[in-house]
Order: sequence, then C-alpha cells, then structure tokens
Amino acid sequence: MLLNETHWYNWGKEAFAKSKREKKPILLDISAVWCHWCHTMEQNTYNNPEMAKFIDERFVPIRVDTDQRPDINARYNLGGWPTTAILTPDGALLTGVLYAPPEHLRPFLEQALKMFKEKRAVLPTIEPHDEHCTPVAPKPVLDDVFEALKHIYDPRYGGFGREPKFPQHNLLRFLLALSKHKKHGKEAKKMLSHTLLTMSKGQIYDQEEGGFYRYSTRQNWDQPHWEKMLDDNAQLITVYTEAAQVLKKPELKKIGDKSIAFVLNKFFDKKTKAFFASQDADEAYCLLSLGERKNVKHPPEIDKTIYADKNALIIEALLTAGKKAAAEQALTFLLSKMQTTQGVFHYYTTKPQGPRWLPDHIALLRALIAAEKDKKAQQLFKQMQSSFMDKKSGVFYDIPTDKNALGALKIRKIDFEANTELALLLLNWKKELNRIAERILHCVAGQVPALGPHAATYALAVNKLRNI
Repeated sequence: MLLNETHWYNWGKEAFAKSKREKKPILLDISAVWCHWCHTMEQNTYNNPEMAKFIDERFVPIRVDTDQRPDINARYNLGGWPTTAILTPDGALLTGVLYAPPEHLRPFLEQALKMFKEKRAVLPTIEPHDEHCTPVAPKPVLDDVFEALKHIYDPRYGGFGREPKFPQHNLLRFLLALSKHKKHGKEAKKMLSHTLLTMSKGQIYDQEEGGFYRYSTRQNWDQPHWEKMLDDNAQLITVYTEAAQVLKKPELKKIGDKSIAFVLNKFFDKKTKAFFASQDADEAYCLLSLGERKNVKHPPEIDKTIYADKNALIIEALLTAGKKAAAEQALTFLLSKMQTTQGVFHYYTTKPQGPRWLPDHIALLRALIAAEKDKKAQQLFKQMQSSFMDKKSGVFYDIPTDKNALGALKIRKIDFEANTELALLLLNWKKELNRIAERILHCVAGQVPALGPHAATYALAVNKLRNI
C-alpha cells in the first residue's frame, strides 16, 4: 500500500478557508477508484516526495472521488480522469490538466502559480446564481436525430464512432424505442441487433464470467479498459433483455442473464441486500479462464460503496429480467434510507452521504414505477419538485439550493439529459403530469440543435408529448 505523500484535504470549509487565509491556489484532483491512470498518477506523481512537498507548500490540495461527488465533477472535470484543476480561493477555475507524470506536472504547476500571482488583483470569482432557462417551443426532431445517429453509426462493428468505443446506453435505448416506428423501425432494429451481437462477441464482454467492461480502446470492441461498473452493466442488461423480445433473438437474453449472474456474484452485498459499485481493472485476471480465475488469491478489488443511482438502475434491470426477489430486496434498502423531506443522498457506507443529486432521484423514481410502487413514487416526485424544480420555469436543477455551498456548487446547473429523461418518464407515467413534462421540454429545447444524436431522449419525449 502506498504512503500518501501529498496531504489531501476533503472538499469543505477547512480547505477553502486555508486557501483564502494563506493566499494559495487550490489544487483539485478528481479521480476514481476504478481509474487506471488515476492510480498511475497517484503512484508516480502525487506520491513522489519532491512533488508532494512542492504541492503541500504552494497549494491547498483537495481530492474528490468522481463517483462520490458527481456534482463537483460536473463543474470541474476537464474531459477525463484524473483531472487536476487549479482553482482560486473562491473556487473559480484558473487552469487544469489531465494525466501528468512528475516531469510534466511540475512546470505546469509553476506556470499556474505564476498565473495566480499575476492575476491576484483580478482573479475570477464565483457569484451565486442558477443557470437560466430560455423557453423555446419544443419541435419534433426525431427524424433529424435519427439521421445524425446514422452518421456516427459504425456499419462494420456496430455502435457509434470509432475508438475508443463506449456502449452509449442512451443511444441503444433510442434504437430500442424506435423499433416499432413506422418509418425508422426496420433500420433501427437492424442497427440495434448488429451492435448488440457484435458487442457480445468482442472482448468488451467477459465471455468467462459474464458482464461488460467499461469501454473498448478499439473499434471492434476489443482491448477494453478492464474495469466493470454496476451502472454500465445494469443498463446493458435492460437493453439486452428488452431487445431479445423485440428482435426475437433469445441469444441476447442469454447475454443479459449471464451478466445478471456476474452482478449477483460479484456486486451483491449479503448484509444490506443492495449492490456494490464497481470492480477494479486487472487485465491479467480478466484474461484468465473461468477455472483459472477461481484459484486467484487476490482478485480485482470491489468498490463496496452503495450508490443510489447505480442501485436504482440494477433494480430496474432485474425487474425487466423477471428477477423480482433480488430487485425488491435492493429497493427495500434504498427506501429505508430515503429521507422524509429530503429524498435520497447519493451514496451509503455506514450512513447516507454525498450530495442530493437529481439523477439519483430520477433513477429511483423509474425503479419505483417499474416496481409498481405508485404511492412511494408519488411521494418521491413531490420531494423532487420541492428540492430541484424551478417554480418559475419548471426545469429541474441538478442540486438543491444550499446557502453554504462552496466554489462552483453555488451555481445550480440544468442537466439536459437528466431533464429529458425525467420528461419522458413523466409522459409515460401519468397523463396529469404532461404539463410538467412540457415545461421541462420548453426549457431545454434551445440546447437541441448543438447536440445532434445526443438529443435522442428529447426527441422521444417530444414525440410522446405530441402523440406522434
């Protein structure tokens, strides 16, 4: 185990007060337990004694786990992990870098210090405000979105784009939803079938234990990054299970069932009956046969944090696959942690922790609806309206108002994907909620032209609203 040479602070008042008091910039490291390059940078850079001393003397170092604090990651991530962001004492972003060995990080930090000193009199600050909604009448864009999707579709190997290749669950769900469309159904089914079958034959799918790795570094779904994530597998299980029925391909259900077996074997917590978060990347282990894996003394580490959104997604997947008992157990745990007035917190170790985060509530609402627990679902949605909804515009912010918020958390953001998912969910749930869904779609419509295929959920929601 590595000694922690850099003396990290948690995100909180102590670190920000130290930064202001000592007139030092903040070095914010955003990493993840499953992230290979985060571990490499930890070992080679932050645990380099000279580098650690340099950082401790000239910066206030704060470390954040991206899974535990998605709200901070949403505001400061610079395009990947690890992110090293340099902030003012007020929390405004000055500059930043992704993975950097010591010989690259040192000159970058020296330049950042120079920038901080030269701009000291005019450093950017953060004024508390919310992102604004500019209402635009929602228009049907499904044809345009599908055309944009076809432009990034890979006809040879399926999926979207070239490399690195991510499953992109929301786009797969879009194809699944289009499978019965009069105009696009035939083509959507062909694209979906080819993608799911090709993925299941590539290395991104674990042929031995089941389950999918996070993404592939090659266009043909080979050479994956070897970590496995609960939320990735949950969403793929749902897609494979539903696609097996729609496409009448039982081999797809077998992929889903084998992935469920992996999740139940590796991620199920016998104590709480909920599910752990992820399995660390270990290429040597993953390349072994199933028989050889059983004899490994030190299998990949499991992150035993229980996340609200990831658990809600696997609950929905289990219900879709007919595994009601396991789903009900995990749902009982989540509901036992739900606060009467505050909804759910993002994760659980010994107690509920982390932010109150809109995507957690949307995922749990969808799970409750799937489990036919309508009373609980209505209770949760009322809490969501109270905590996240802008009463004037109807859009939902990603976090509640917090007068003690630090840095960019003073600014509440409008998450396009979360809002469009919520709108579609409401439209499919209760007719009396159509007006709320319509207000949401009005607020986010202005973002659509720049999103291309990534406006897929929005396109489905507008079509549902217009009964197209």
